[in-house]
Amino acid sequence: GESNSNADHIIRPPHEMLLTEKGHSQALRVAERVRKLEVEALVSSDYSRALQTAGAIEKATGLPVEPTPLFVEWREAALTMGWNSRSEEARKIYEQMRAGYLLPDHRHSDEENFSDLKQRAFRALAFLEEHPKSRICVVMHGAFLRFLFGAMVFGEYFTGKHFNPLFGKLVTSNTG
Repeated sequence: GESNSNADHIIRPPHEMLLTEKGHSQALRVAERVRKLEVEALVSSDYSRALQTAGAIEKATGLPVEPTPLFVEWREAALTMGWNSRSEEARKIYEQMRAGYLLPDHRHSDEENFSDLKQRAFRALAFLEEHPKSRICVVMHGAFLRFLFGAMVFGEYFTGKHFNPLFGKLVTSNTG
């Protein structure tokens, strides 16, 4: 669901990103949708806002939440904390980081780089493949979802050249 950072565009550490009133409402709506899907397991990012969303799904389905760091959002550069994500300064940093995705091990500063994210996506996919249940609801974050999608489609051949168009075109809304 919508977080305070989605609403005001301020880049915050994960533990400070919480659902807004709209986010709680979205979580309740998605919980009702998931309840109808005959899901067998509920896996969630261990970030606060994802756990809040997963909590609504847990209440609707009776399934316990299985938190894991595998499905968290990508780690932002520490220097951007507190910035407005739509500011010119933040946009320049994001452009530099995405341009760096064309070089597999490029790192702007201390953010998760393309190689880090690609390897985490493969670990997340392996986690799902090895899970004892097959109908799994996963509560995660939009940017990492795009990485996961790229890893599923392109496998080991997944590169920044593939990701950059995915990032701009494969956009979902909160609880979308």
